[in-house]
Amino acid sequence: MKNKPKISVIMPNYNGEEYLVEAIESILHQTFKNFEFIIIDDGSTDNSMNIIKRYAKRDKRIKLLVNKHNLGIIRTLNRGLRIARGKYIARMDSDDISLSNRFEIQYNFLENNPDIFLIGTSFRYINEKGRILYTFKVNYSPEKIKTDCWKKSLIHHPTVMFHNEAGIFYREKAIFCEDRDLWLRLIFQGKKMKVIEEVLLNYRLRENSICNSKGNQQKLFIKEVLKWHKNRLLAIEEGYNSFNPDTILTRKFRANDYNQINYIDILFKSKKNMKLVRQEIINYWSKYGLFNWKPSYIYYLVSLMPKLIVNLAIKYLEN
Repeated sequence: MKNKPKISVIMPNYNGEEYLVEAIESILHQTFKNFEFIIIDDGSTDNSMNIIKRYAKRDKRIKLLVNKHNLGIIRTLNRGLRIARGKYIARMDSDDISLSNRFEIQYNFLENNPDIFLIGTSFRYINEKGRILYTFKVNYSPEKIKTDCWKKSLIHHPTVMFHNEAGIFYREKAIFCEDRDLWLRLIFQGKKMKVIEEVLLNYRLRENSICNSKGNQQKLFIKEVLKWHKNRLLAIEEGYNSFNPDTILTRKFRANDYNQINYIDILFKSKKNMKLVRQEIINYWSKYGLFNWKPSYIYYLVSLMPKLIVNLAIKYLEN
């Protein structure tokens, strides 16, 4: 491609052979064709490289980068950002599926709304087999994101497209929440972001994988990120440079399965099978104890209620 592409798609991959074909195909079959597809393999030990190389031979839009050693997602994403030539950056994960009109809708929106720096989208949760579990459909204005992003991350990282601007990188100490740190820094810089209600991505929820203590670590890293943001607003030393991530990474936490918690949460919000919700909660209790995850009591009790109460509870949880 002689001219610069309109979009640079950045997709990290680490041992993602199981879903890699679906992810790559979903990008190559976009209705919007003018993009480069930067795939960075982060030291995979499975068959990922053979899959990517096979596609790279077929489609010159694919740019394959290979990390000799596993660098982690933050350094891998930044490597992609450094070589991206497109006007816009689109994020993609190697186990998700972008709907065919995703880039067309996001590109046109950014072109028609030059005051918006970043656009995220609504999405569907799917399970390992691709079955839809729950559709997360929202419409967040720049004002809501500006005022509420410190409370919770309103922007789903794999759905975003944003302006390719010098100096926009993820920070390596914001482990497990590099996206939240970026959103808050963009807000501080006065950049506007929006999430549209169009569902443009299928986000794969891996039901059987175990995260152990990472959820606890993530909460503490988010706490640090929020502290940095507060310090910026107060015009005092942010605290990033003096922060040592090992103070969190080396801590021991009570065992937990945050993918299972997420799975129960999605099952509950889908409203399709409350009996299954209760069974999954019981399974969780039997494995981790009755007092490990306090919201499980609320989920269990609400699942026994009439449908109207369930709907009201879900609406409350989503807001």
